[in-house]
Amino acid sequence: MQLKEFDSAIKIFKDLISDYPDWERPYFNLGRVYLEMGVMDQALKLFEEAILLSPEDEDAYYYLGIYHYNNKDYEEARKCYEKSLTLNPNQPETHLNLGTCYSQLKLYEKALIEFDLVCKIDQELHEGALIDFDAPDLFDQECLDAIYNKGLALFYLEKYDEAIKKYILLNQLTPTDTEVMMKIADCYYEKRDKENAIIWSKKVLAAEPENESAHDL
Repeated sequence: MQLKEFDSAIKIFKDLISDYPDWERPYFNLGRVYLEMGVMDQALKLFEEAILLSPEDEDAYYYLGIYHYNNKDYEEARKCYEKSLTLNPNQPETHLNLGTCYSQLKLYEKALIEFDLVCKIDQELHEGALIDFDAPDLFDQECLDAIYNKGLALFYLEKYDEAIKKYILLNQLTPTDTEVMMKIADCYYEKRDKENAIIWSKKVLAAEPENESAHDL
């Protein structure tokens, strides 16, 4: 799957299903292959079969959630992620995906809770490391994504100062990410702080001279 050798992966998972028809994992992993290939009807069927075989498998619900999210059915995706987390709450990526579902549903306050949980679990995995500027390599990608998405939720809640703090932190952790710089500029623009909006727009343009959003701002 990682090598995108889908035909080989399909054969392996189908052989496993034939040999172990009551084992759910080959079903949802085959579903993952079809999901990657865009064969959505087959993916859905396999995820549902995996859940029928093992209703307590959090991974099957997680991947079914991805299926629904990719189809923009955020309400169904939410239900799947919430079910997965009732079975195993210590899943940072599932909290992240649930938070993005809440954001899509405009439930921003609930999204903030999920994004905080991502970083809390991430810290616990790294023996309580604090979220600061000292050790950016300690933070998993899920935590960085959660900080970004928390900033976005705060932006939509019009809590621009809090959003800026999150994006400034993220800028320290990922200093070359122009999308983060652009979000900082957007926050300052919404605050009517023209001076800082221009400063951050210029930083974006220094890295990406053709960035249309920075030019427009």
